[in-house]
Amino acid sequence: MNTESMNTLKIVRDTINLVQQQMEEGTWTKAEKKSIAATLRSLNTIENVIVNETLMKMADELNASNTQLTGLIEDMENTSAKIEKISIAVKRVSKVIGVLAEITKKAIAVGIL
Repeated sequence: MNTESMNTLKIVRDTINLVQQQMEEGTWTKAEKKSIAATLRSLNTIENVIVNETLMKMADELNASNTQLTGLIEDMENTSAKIEKISIAVKRVSKVIGVLAEITKKAIAVGIL
């Protein structure tokens, strides 16, 4: 919530509290009570608009950030898949080299090489 919205919301809430307090403390005519009740409804509507607007902006920002995060995850998964292919190939070569080393050791041990 930006500073202007926060300040406005504080003023609206303070005014709501003041009006509610005055309504409870005073002796009002039926017409005055009706007018005060309408004022409170309007102030509550304003409060809701400010809060909902802020929540919508926050939701939009969260969605944008999440979309960016999803893209980064996809990039990491693609990179990981590429690295995994290399890893599999290197493991295969490593096994072949290990077998060749064993065969060579045994051949030397028995005098073939």
